[in-house]
Amino acid sequence: MKQFWLCKSKIICQILCLLVVGCSNNNNKPTEPNRHSIPNIPDLLSAELIDSTGVKLYWRDLSNNENGFEVYGIIETRVPNLPAISTTNQFKVSENTTSVIDEILVSVSEEFIPYSTRSFKVRSFNLGGNSDWTELIDVPFQ
Repeated sequence: MKQFWLCKSKIICQILCLLVVGCSNNNNKPTEPNRHSIPNIPDLLSAELIDSTGVKLYWRDLSNNENGFEVYGIIETRVPNLPAISTTNQFKVSENTTSVIDEILVSVSEEFIPYSTRSFKVRSFNLGGNSDWTELIDVPFQ
């Protein structure tokens, strides 16, 4: 370790090393980088309709440090001259998952289907935080 010109004793040097360059307390070597850096955002989000019971979402996992993925879905219904109605669903799946079936955001009364949109987005997470969300994708009703 290089001695700082301010260092008059070993303890002051150790404290400076801890505060200035992130040395560990026991050997004055720089500490390892944070293993929990924020994971990369997944990409290539797409969807497949599964009969009338659900939507299967697919994405590409670009991280090797995620603890899992968070999926967000929303149905918005905008009937003319009525207040908009939104239904959301948000859940988590384990790491290395690249597809999931959502059967919650599928049912809308037949008469409202022309006025409804269903959208999804995904992000990865770990102890360091969350990635950004993917772009929302719209999944039409059949």
